[in-house]
Amino acid sequence: MAAASPGAIRAGIGWLLVIGFCLQLLGCATHLPEHMEAAPTYAVAADPESRLGRWVEAAITSADGSAGLFTMGHADEGFTARMQLVELADHSIDAQYYLVDDDVSGRLFLGRLLAAADRGVRVRLLMDDIDLEGHDALLAGLDAHPHFDLRVFNPFSREGSRGGQFLSRFEEVSHRMHNKSFTVDNLVTIVGGRNIGDQYFSADPKLGFLDLDLMAIGSPVAAVSAQFDLYWNSSLAYPATVLLPGVSADARQGALTALREAALRAAQTPFAMASGKSELARRIQDGNIRFRWGTAEVAYDAPGKLTPQEEDDAFLLADKAWGYLHQVESEFILFAAYFVPGPEQMAWFRQLRDRGVRVRVLTNSLASTDVAAVHAGYARYRPELLRMGVELYELNRQWVRREGRPFWLGNGLSKASLHEKAFVIDRRYGFVGSMNFDPRSFAINTEIGIFFDAPSEAAAMADWFDRHIERLAFRLELLEEQGEERIQWHYQADGEARWFDVEPHTTVGQRVGVGLLRILPFEDQL
Repeated sequence: MAAASPGAIRAGIGWLLVIGFCLQLLGCATHLPEHMEAAPTYAVAADPESRLGRWVEAAITSADGSAGLFTMGHADEGFTARMQLVELADHSIDAQYYLVDDDVSGRLFLGRLLAAADRGVRVRLLMDDIDLEGHDALLAGLDAHPHFDLRVFNPFSREGSRGGQFLSRFEEVSHRMHNKSFTVDNLVTIVGGRNIGDQYFSADPKLGFLDLDLMAIGSPVAAVSAQFDLYWNSSLAYPATVLLPGVSADARQGALTALREAALRAAQTPFAMASGKSELARRIQDGNIRFRWGTAEVAYDAPGKLTPQEEDDAFLLADKAWGYLHQVESEFILFAAYFVPGPEQMAWFRQLRDRGVRVRVLTNSLASTDVAAVHAGYARYRPELLRMGVELYELNRQWVRREGRPFWLGNGLSKASLHEKAFVIDRRYGFVGSMNFDPRSFAINTEIGIFFDAPSEAAAMADWFDRHIERLAFRLELLEEQGEERIQWHYQADGEARWFDVEPHTTVGQRVGVGLLRILPFEDQL
């Protein structure tokens, strides 16, 4: 609910291990309330006679495959789709997010969900507790609504400070639910990299995340709903009213009144008004989405991945990803906001290159990243990746500012940062989800994603990379001079080829800071 970087807990977290261990020895742990009374609930049955039921049935009639897929790359599309689906909901909305920011997009999102609950739609909202501090009255107020249930996943205790719990309960609270899913009437689902906040939907003039959502109908929907139910009914999911018993009825009601008023104000912003009048909004209202068809498989980690004693079968998404990655024959394209390949991944890249597979990676530059510690973790692998022939590209934030609307942003921004998590294999298979290509996603946080076999969809993603990458990003080249290696960053400007000999658009202080971060021992937490 409070605006914050999605990578806020990454930097410096490794050093907390020793302090946390000492505090645990001193007995500084805090406790959570019992919540045995939390009754399990499950996804509603899809109703073919509902508005979305008829909408989906019409699309499936002409389908050539079991899964209909529609990628939403432009930031405003991701917001528009969610808001329009809320308006079409007749029975249920199940939403699961790592972050919901306290800004125009976040207030509109929560306000629309509350309005749907007011008209009798059952709303279940599952939120990770990483950034909910200071919003207890609103959380409890939403959960007290007769048609709105809100659960907080892997919560911090309200008995002590969060900073202290990162020390005293490190093994518990450092593991977070990073999943992002949004399902309406058990008929249409959206899975991808976006949280809920202005920076994800091109509503923030200072920062915009370049990201990707996948809207799906058909076979993936039931699987996403099953994933939601698994997390919703987990012992780690606390009903807000149980977690926050001290919030008074007056405080709860006051928070709901404030949300309704804030949502009304947000609805009058140019961003919100343009979203409601967009072409995508009309197409969703009319049931006229041009889905690409194929087969798809939803994969996700088990909630038990967040417990210190997790079982091997909790790491389901990374295992499934490796099953697909080992099928690469000729080409691999990776969109990776946070890219920190460890030894296993580096060995795999080496195998691909030894077989002549073309490998291209788009990630953040130091100037565009929102988590410098992750860039430090990635930077140490750049020379070896370039030596083996991996083609590395880093986002050029200055290109976004100069040329206005690029591929996924609605307006020119003062800074853009890549936030996407996707890949394409042989222009046939693809993945869109919440999983980064880094140790935190592989082994610490829980994630969800959709793997698909849909050549038209995969080829469209690969073709976009071909058309735009040279203008959007720096191409890295490894040079050797007098026995020493150095990296050069190439880019296009005004039709001319240019280059940088140091990290582009950064200061000496930034480069020195990242250099220092590279020597710190916390790569497994990135």
